[in-house]
Amino acid sequence: RARGLAEALGRRRIHPEVLSDGDREAYDAARAAVLAVEAQGRLPHDSTGALQLAAEAGVINQHLTDLVERLRSDYPAFWPVREVTAESLAAGLRRGEALAYLVPLASGTLVLLLARTGEIRHTWLDELTEDALFRLAVQQDAHGYNRLGYLPAAVGFKNTTPLPVALDVLLPELGRLLMRPVAELARAMRVQRIVLVPGGMLSVLPLHAATYAPLAPDAARTAHGGRRYACDDLLLTYAPSGDAYVTAGAAARNAADRYSADRYSADRGGPRRGLVVGNPQLTAPGRPWGPNSDGYLPFAASEAEAVATLMRTAAMTPNLLLDADANRDAVLDGLNHAYIAHLAMHAQFNMEDPLESALIVASRDRLRLRELLDSEHVDLTQLRLAVLSACQTGLSDFQRLRDEAVGLFGALLSAGAMGVVGSLWSVNDLSTQQLMEAFTRRYLARGQEPAVALRNAMRALRGLADEVPGADDAPPPPPTSDALARAAREHAAIEREWAEAEAAARSAGDMDEDTEGETDAEGTELAERLGMSDVGALFFRKRRRVSAPLDHPYFWAPFVYYGA
Repeated sequence: RARGLAEALGRRRIHPEVLSDGDREAYDAARAAVLAVEAQGRLPHDSTGALQLAAEAGVINQHLTDLVERLRSDYPAFWPVREVTAESLAAGLRRGEALAYLVPLASGTLVLLLARTGEIRHTWLDELTEDALFRLAVQQDAHGYNRLGYLPAAVGFKNTTPLPVALDVLLPELGRLLMRPVAELARAMRVQRIVLVPGGMLSVLPLHAATYAPLAPDAARTAHGGRRYACDDLLLTYAPSGDAYVTAGAAARNAADRYSADRYSADRGGPRRGLVVGNPQLTAPGRPWGPNSDGYLPFAASEAEAVATLMRTAAMTPNLLLDADANRDAVLDGLNHAYIAHLAMHAQFNMEDPLESALIVASRDRLRLRELLDSEHVDLTQLRLAVLSACQTGLSDFQRLRDEAVGLFGALLSAGAMGVVGSLWSVNDLSTQQLMEAFTRRYLARGQEPAVALRNAMRALRGLADEVPGADDAPPPPPTSDALARAAREHAAIEREWAEAEAAARSAGDMDEDTEGETDAEGTELAERLGMSDVGALFFRKRRRVSAPLDHPYFWAPFVYYGA
């Protein structure tokens, strides 16, 4: 598990270029055979076929294992062995930071925290079994099919629970069963930053948005019902493994030294490059492409242009690809040269074959996850930050790969990127634009590190001021008047956007004037009927009596930060 997906596929730390031609061919053939059997295993089989395939897979896997061991012996540089220990992981953490391994099992969930000091604490959650976790994320409909609840809604099932309703059910239970114990352990260890390493189905849940009763009596109630969001107590990030996080952290520190403003000059390669992709044209070349086209993202182009402007302000050179220009070759070339990549576009997660998950570029061409992992297609070792402002980019294969988070964020980290922002469900276009602009402004213009910038962008959508940690071991300073004023201006801008959407809906007859008086049942029916569009979600704002129009986690909680 500590090695991650890419090493299992033979790319991250393997150096096939040191092999002879014959051994390279043998290695490539053995690796291709394993991938082919894995692909067959995802197809339906009867019991006899499944047993035959399992036997074949065992032989092929053993052949690859034996071959790799021989190549390691004959070519020491082929796959350098690096032992991963608790000590080496702790040494790669910052002060006030801990890794939190979350391991769901049949009999309960193990929570194990490792701090930079080397201190290890753990707790056992016997109520949170794998079965209980599945029932928390997926419920059966009247016909006994697993089509209701958070996970079916997140992956886009039709005729399922409206996602905001599913979140209202999921997040308090997730807080009670898991995240409050995590927060209590962190408080006892005096750490403020937690890197979550979730296993199994936990890798697809918005753990940072879990709610629970406040740990301290004087703590602000930031969530509905007098509760508090986990991300308001801790700076929460994610990683597919502790080793992947430590490796990304070391690369990020090297990149900061290499590109710092006082040391960077034209004779060292010129200004940093950025890649910004917005609303790739999904229709065929020459065909109409506009707001009425299937897959058109009305706010993505303006989001991309705003991000490109912020990059220029930060002395970066953005490569802006909009509409038909966002084709496969252009996006691949941009990724190969980008220090920061911001992709405001569609993506698809493939539950049957996660390596077929893809970014959707112009003409509906697909940039697949397996290609992002292949160093022969793309080199991402210079990529400090990839922002996937797209649908379902953060989802992982919870069904078949129980111990690895295999999503597009995992692929980018495995391919060399140092940090990735991804989304857990199909994202509301308006709120995405607002959050991404707020995030980029904080990261590029205000110098906040990516994890802090994302957390504060989420707070801005909720109408809250920034919280910016100072030194690694120092408490956060109180918000300044400037920070409060900035938050107020951003809140006002969101309110204007919301008012325009509401006025348009009323004029079209899609929303009644008396929405605020709806009952919970009527409001749920309204949201389901409208498919939780911007207008449908308005009900949840009014029912919950919150001050910010995008306060519900449906709008701000899909985005997660993986890496350093």
